[in-house]
Amino acid sequence: MSYSNQQPVRVFAPASIGNVGVGFDSLGLALAPLEDVYLGDRITISCHAGKKDSLICSGPFVHHLPEDEDNLVMKAVEAYFAHPDCQALEKPTLRIELEKYLPVGSGLGSSACSVVAALTAMNQFMDDHLDDLALMKVMAQLEGGISGAMHFDNIAPCYFGGMQLMVPSQQQPFQQVPAFTDWYWVMAFPGFKLNTAASRAVLPKELSLQESILFAQYLSGFVSSSYQQNAQSALDMLKDVVAEPHRAALIQGFAEAKKALTQEGETVVGISGAGPTLFAVCREKERAEQCVTWLKENYLQSDEGFVHICRAAEKGAKNWYEEE
Repeated sequence: MSYSNQQPVRVFAPASIGNVGVGFDSLGLALAPLEDVYLGDRITISCHAGKKDSLICSGPFVHHLPEDEDNLVMKAVEAYFAHPDCQALEKPTLRIELEKYLPVGSGLGSSACSVVAALTAMNQFMDDHLDDLALMKVMAQLEGGISGAMHFDNIAPCYFGGMQLMVPSQQQPFQQVPAFTDWYWVMAFPGFKLNTAASRAVLPKELSLQESILFAQYLSGFVSSSYQQNAQSALDMLKDVVAEPHRAALIQGFAEAKKALTQEGETVVGISGAGPTLFAVCREKERAEQCVTWLKENYLQSDEGFVHICRAAEKGAKNWYEEE
């Protein structure tokens, strides 16, 4: 069988914030740095003449990756061709290149980036054989094997871009919510890993009625304010009453950073995903730059740590194709 797309396919998948503080397992935001840096993963797929697939890894965080047989990218390719709608396809021998620009266990959707980039590139290479929903279900299953729970709050924004809300629908389990395109999201990775499954283990198994009501009020208030583009109301609603109270103690320096950076009505600080990356959302660039200075001096704990000012990314991997 010959493939109509013989040219290599290159896809970039952006980093994302899971939970976005207020929406535990229900809200995600794709990120685009203001600086000329990559914050995400890039995958290039092409055919080659060998007898088995090859994986070449590079990038500043390549040393965090497991051996080829345990690499998420290879598992993603295997899962793609194991899908019932793909089993009749003739699988070519592939050369796969992964450029890893996100640290593992950072709270920036690192595993989601690898999965989304690999499956998006694979699907593009195979002439978009799977539709969005089928493809994303494969992504979520792979991601769930890493984090201990199947959810879309990193997968959906990484794939579609923007801010995505997860809803209990089999036909469309994610809906785009208008992001504040003029907000500055200061992302600070301290330089140490926090295991996602361990971070989930500290969470309560149940919420009280009062906690459930408060969670619903803040999330619905934030989503409503986002649709109205009422920035001040949205900032006021941006409170994590589910995960942060239990996870903050796991992240060295987080409590001090939140106390130092939080300014009523100006700056909101929260945990990105399962942590240890934190976000500080600001309405003014000058204020964001002040946060960057403080975080570089006080929050980073190793040479691998970094701080970047980001905006909401309009594009996700679905729209980030690059043909060589």
